[in-house]
Amino acid sequence: MNMKYYLTIVIHFSSISIWAQLPKTDVYMASLNKHNGKVSIDNIQYLTDFNQNGYNNQAYFFSEDLIFITSDYKSEGQTDILALNPKEKTYFKVTETYGISEFSPIPAVNKTDFYTVRIEKNGKDQSLWKYPLSRSNYGERLFSAIQNIGYYCWLNATQVALFLVDEPHRLVIGNTLSGRISTIVDNPGRCLKTNGKGILYFVHKVSPDLWILKYYDINEDKILSIGKMLNGTEDFEILPDGTFFAASKGRLFTFDPNNSIQWTEIADLSALGISNIQRPVFKNNKLLFINAK
Repeated sequence: MNMKYYLTIVIHFSSISIWAQLPKTDVYMASLNKHNGKVSIDNIQYLTDFNQNGYNNQAYFFSEDLIFITSDYKSEGQTDILALNPKEKTYFKVTETYGISEFSPIPAVNKTDFYTVRIEKNGKDQSLWKYPLSRSNYGERLFSAIQNIGYYCWLNATQVALFLVDEPHRLVIGNTLSGRISTIVDNPGRCLKTNGKGILYFVHKVSPDLWILKYYDINEDKILSIGKMLNGTEDFEILPDGTFFAASKGRLFTFDPNNSIQWTEIADLSALGISNIQRPVFKNNKLLFINAK
């Protein structure tokens, strides 16, 4: 796919480069459908050929035709947020923060802002920021006292689940009104999902060989297990009917906890050169995923 490059208004900061090397990753989009209980995948598109052999990761649907990703495209070893329009075959930089890297863009509920994790100027602090989609200002930092945020998932307007990089890693709930955090569990996986009704889904790495898919009910303050994850897999997605979707290497699987205790393979994309699938995101029968080289 050849995409035309449009550089629009960007955000600039001054600092020094902090990233020497990033892994090589690609973004793909496919159609994912479920009919008579069977899930199928087709129409697989490669979205990041403009940055071949670069870092293209953490893709997220911002609208029907707009996808935000993290990329090192023309960023001198750092990462910025890029917006892709696969239908129009265009892309542009949303941020260009020299010396600062952004990761994991997610739209805000108000539809005027988006969130991202930033690596600050000192090259160490990992912080959560809110930027305006209009790029009219530099945004604001949330939880200014927390310097080790790796991943996040908003549960409602004031509460956000945070993966804190620590020894061990911690899953906490942060409150933007009070600034306080409360620990939920140690050794979580990086993937955090919500159903929008106070339920947080995550993987608990109980031991090196036992990873359990669980959920935390923020309203009742309790954790329940759903099932065992695929070996070595911490990324997953939830389809509208409650079916879970995940991948192992180049193979795709689904898991319906209401009807089964096992994951079911639905496709193998290895023959297409897609052999390390990560970070699936689903919306309106479209699936985004990353292939790590």
